[in-house]
Amino acid sequence: MIILIDYHSGMLADAIVAEDHLALISIRDPGAPESVGTGWKHLLELQFADETRVDGTADGMTDEQADLVIDFSLRLGSLSDPVGLILRCDHRRRRSAAIAKALGEWCDRWFNNPGPYYSRPAYQTMRRRIGTRTPPDTVRFGSAILQRAAYESVH
Repeated sequence: MIILIDYHSGMLADAIVAEDHLALISIRDPGAPESVGTGWKHLLELQFADETRVDGTADGMTDEQADLVIDFSLRLGSLSDPVGLILRCDHRRRRSAAIAKALGEWCDRWFNNPGPYYSRPAYQTMRRRIGTRTPPDTVRFGSAILQRAAYESVH
């Protein structure tokens, strides 16, 4: 079951210690070296460009990558123990924020809303691929205050 969805830039996410009750989706630029620490029991690594950059000409998130994120989320939802899902980007958080926004809406989970600071193309790819799929199981809290408390417990 997914208990929370959170996103960070690389430096902040790298400060989070890998624990069995946490899962990580790590996003890096194509060709960039791996930067994920060891010990992650639940890990998905992706490479795609932040297509919102003015100087960027590389392709962004593909349908296949969105499907990997969806499948990973569904596997986390099938776990009997609650797990927090952390998304990280190498530099800025636009890609991780886009995925967190799409997953948070799909799962009806509280997440730190990025406002306008997310990759709209990655978000749109995720939402299109999610379509009408049944969301993964999540731990339901009685209120947004309790959801926020769960979020703060890992920070």
